[in-house]
Amino acid sequence: MTTTFSPHAPAARGSGGGCGEESSVVTRFSPTPRTDPGECHGDVPKWNDTHGQVTRPSRHAPETRQAERTDPSACHAPQVHSSHPATTEASIARVAARQHGVISRGQLVGLGLTDAAIYSRCRRGRLHRVHHGVYAVGYIAATALAQAMAAVLACGERTALSHRSAAALWELGVTARGAVDVITPQHRHHRGVVIHRSRTLTAQAVTTHHGIRVTTPLRTLIDLADVADDRSLARAMNEALLQKLVRQEEVAAALDGASGRRALRRLRALVERADTPTRSVLEDAFLAFVDRYALPRPTVNQRVAGFEVDMLWRAKQLIVELDGRAVHDRSQSFEDDRERDAELTAAGFRVVRVTWQRLRDHPGREAERLGRLLTS
Repeated sequence: MTTTFSPHAPAARGSGGGCGEESSVVTRFSPTPRTDPGECHGDVPKWNDTHGQVTRPSRHAPETRQAERTDPSACHAPQVHSSHPATTEASIARVAARQHGVISRGQLVGLGLTDAAIYSRCRRGRLHRVHHGVYAVGYIAATALAQAMAAVLACGERTALSHRSAAALWELGVTARGAVDVITPQHRHHRGVVIHRSRTLTAQAVTTHHGIRVTTPLRTLIDLADVADDRSLARAMNEALLQKLVRQEEVAAALDGASGRRALRRLRALVERADTPTRSVLEDAFLAFVDRYALPRPTVNQRVAGFEVDMLWRAKQLIVELDGRAVHDRSQSFEDDRERDAELTAAGFRVVRVTWQRLRDHPGREAERLGRLLTS
């Protein structure tokens, strides 16, 4: 299961950079959200904070607000207390609209709702439980942004989206998979959430993007080094540089100050080799191929004779253009590429085209051919 983040979440309907050592233990849960447990008759039930079960309040004792006071999702909400139903519903809708259609129990209490009122809305389908203490307003939260926001709200105010989920939110070419990744210094357990505990997460390492608390791009890259493969990490690094979310020297400085995380040496290697950021997975794969076969490393996305070329060995006057089917399949693209090759050849450069299939299926043959061209 893969998840794609989009900034366009459905509007809520009316309720009608620290980088030190991190714990290597994560908790994984099924990503499937659940609704409030079954029907209840008689006295209005309330949630048991420890087990998520339904218990009945005493008929004689006033209902306690201890659960709301200790609710980790009790983020600050405007204190709007009104007996007018339309005002309450509009206030709930406004808060949820800012949060991709979800709201925390603490925020509902801040808007004047009692346990009985929250439970009643769940029974009538105006609220849908996403996590303990977090609800979708008016519809079941189905978007990736809603699920991300719900996970952050559920785990408390010191929590932020992180790792793969943060990389997906920043659009770093990494796809979030299944459960939502969050980072927090607290002990939390929620279905559909991967908890990464960190004792060194600082306020400077957290920001807000699309209204969701998330690790900064720099901290996201550092965390991603712990969980992503080499190809995904390289793509994320290049996307962050291309989008100007981070600077190469900024990443290098953060790595110099880091300790205790062995995975960071992979990120350091990318920083040391970085010159001009690549623009595609195919370019990343070609540079990895060059390193694997000990070929001289080219410069990337340089301008020659008025054209931007993929790979350039300027001293050897050799250009490699990388052909992916999605870009070069159309007849007009084919003609444009040949016109471009002719102009580059006229400017005194040799042009070699390498396809994804040849790079994948016959890398040795491609390496031998390029080796001859680079030594001639």
